[in-house]
Amino acid sequence: MTITKMQNVAPIKNRAVARLNKTLDKNLWNYAAAASAAGVGLLALAPVSQAKIVYTPANDVISPHSSLLLDLNHDGIADFLVSNVYTGSSKGIAYAYMFAAGLYSSNVALGNSQNSARALPAKRRVGSSAFTFQPAPFMVASNCDGGKAIKQYGKWQNAKARYLGLQFVINGSIHFAWARFDVSDSGCKITPTLTGYAYETIPFQPILTGRTKGRDVITLAPASLRYLARGASGLSAWRRRKSVAATH
Repeated sequence: MTITKMQNVAPIKNRAVARLNKTLDKNLWNYAAAASAAGVGLLALAPVSQAKIVYTPANDVISPHSSLLLDLNHDGIADFLVSNVYTGSSKGIAYAYMFAAGLYSSNVALGNSQNSARALPAKRRVGSSAFTFQPAPFMVASNCDGGKAIKQYGKWQNAKARYLGLQFVINGSIHFAWARFDVSDSGCKITPTLTGYAYETIPFQPILTGRTKGRDVITLAPASLRYLARGASGLSAWRRRKSVAATH
């Protein structure tokens, strides 16, 4: 991928780092990728002030044992982490699951009371008070034995062009967004692909899932805004960025 360096884009300020539960925090450290290290140039960003929705196409496969750090608004600071986790045990029982975690306290995803992420179809409104937001909902999970799924959970099994509704903060104000995924799920092997994402530039303004065209939409070039990595490689870079974000 070609990485384009950001120019003259101020970092988000006043972000509080989210405090996640111990199990999730352990998985973040074990499977997190390096922080996003690039953005888009001034030429691409120039029309943003006149747009309402900024859409970025993508084609990022998240392999097992890998994570993706998602920078929704191209400011060089990751907003969400999507992890594809596979764990085993001495008894042969394995657990495969995929989750989306907000990296700051106000960054949350649409879920339900069981902490399961909603797999939204197109043209669904994100920002409605009827939805419940969760800091780290799981998207799909499987109990496996001998390579076969014993039981599965979540709404993202073999999902095609489904949308994860997101809420995040820019300069202290809430914005709504979506991320579109295809998910291949054979029970014990989950392979999600991020195919695009968009956010609303106007604070508190709801966004429709799948909205990528119209006079109020700007489309950026396919992004190289994240590192996709196995294990803890590049973790120190993520820690440095998270520390910087917390102090601004």
